[in-house]
Amino acid sequence: MKEAAKLHYNDADRFFSKFSDCLKTHIPINDTQLDFFNNRVNDENKVFLTMAEGYQQKTCKWLTAGIGGSSRAEELVLNKYSNCEIYGVDPTNVGNFSKIGKVLPFGVGKCK
Repeated sequence: MKEAAKLHYNDADRFFSKFSDCLKTHIPINDTQLDFFNNRVNDENKVFLTMAEGYQQKTCKWLTAGIGGSSRAEELVLNKYSNCEIYGVDPTNVGNFSKIGKVLPFGVGKCK
């Protein structure tokens, strides 16, 4: 895990490429089983596993890591899955996230 963290800090593109390969190897999910929601920030898409047909939305809880001041993707999730509870993790830049979900003020990173 330490090696992965070092790689993330030094070469994000390589890290996410390796991370994607790892997911494909160990979690047999294809793109048709994922929902992509555009966040309108640097053309970022947030990716969620789709809900199984017949899933009771009243028990649905979404967790998004890294709000980054924009909650557009989570608003789209809430439009599609209106009965879900949405939680967002970000220690500083939460924007207007509290209007659509509960903010969890935590982060992971290098302390100075």
